[in-house]
Order: sequence, then C-alpha cells, then structure tokens
Amino acid sequence: MRDNRRVTASLRVVLGLLGLSVLALVVTGAPIYSRLSYLWGFLLAGNWIWATLALRGVKVQRMTRARRAQVGQVFQEQFEIQNDSRLPRLWLEVRDRSALPNSRASRVLAMIKGRQRRLYSVRTRLVRRGVFPLGPTVLASGDPFGLFPVSRTLLPGDSLLVYP
Repeated sequence: MRDNRRVTASLRVVLGLLGLSVLALVVTGAPIYSRLSYLWGFLLAGNWIWATLALRGVKVQRMTRARRAQVGQVFQEQFEIQNDSRLPRLWLEVRDRSALPNSRASRVLAMIKGRQRRLYSVRTRLVRRGVFPLGPTVLASGDPFGLFPVSRTLLPGDSLLVYP
C-alpha cells in the first residue's frame, strides 16, 4: 500500500491567494485582507485534514468465483468497499489497473455512509489467453475542492488463467 500526494493546480491557486492576501495585509493593513487570509488558511487546513482522513478505515476486497476460464467466456468478479469509519465518504474512486483486456472494473462511488459497505459486480468477456494478475487496484479520494488528492494502491492478490 502506498499513499500518493501531489501538488494540484487548485492548491497552487489557493496558496497564491493566501500569499496575496497576506502581502496586501502587510502593505495596506486593511481588515478585509486579514479576513481573507484567515479564510484561505482555514480552507487549506480543513481540506488537508479532510484529505488525510479520506481513505482511513476504507477497505477494498476483490472476489472471484473461479481463477481459471476459457477464451470467450464471461469472467465475473465482485468488489466490496467497506467504510469502517463513522465518517461518511463523499466520493471514492476504485481504479482497476489489471492487464485483463476489456476489463471495466473502475468505478466512482458517491456518498458511502459510516459503517456501510458497497458491492458491485463486473463482467468481462475474455478475449485473450494468458495469466492476468487481478490488480493492482488503486483507491483514490480527496477533499471537496481537490486541493489534496490521496490514493492508495492495493497489490494484486490473485491471478486469472485464461486458456484456449
């Protein structure tokens, strides 16, 4: 599992606005600039806390019925997303990074309440033979303004053997 953080364009804008507000406060001393500085500071702090907690307590489980199939068959797998926290998750993105051709397992899930789980099924028609790892799976989320995106990579646990 890995936690990725990167600097986004919206974060640069908010930091720039904070810097301009502080600079204008120092130059003019007008109270509006102190209020704006507080606004940008609280926005940054609140969104950073939100993003830090965004994936805490969230688990993803990828389940399949069979580990072997034939070309032409439909491979079915089920994803279970469990929110063990009491806090709701406004949105979670599940990105499937497996090499399985035509796999459409990626989803965006909205409003997962605290202590709730979500299930969804994916069907993939198998078109090529080989051994395909079922993963990695990336779980992504962040704050509502997109200032601090966070993601966690779950390594593949199983693989699928597709034979002719």
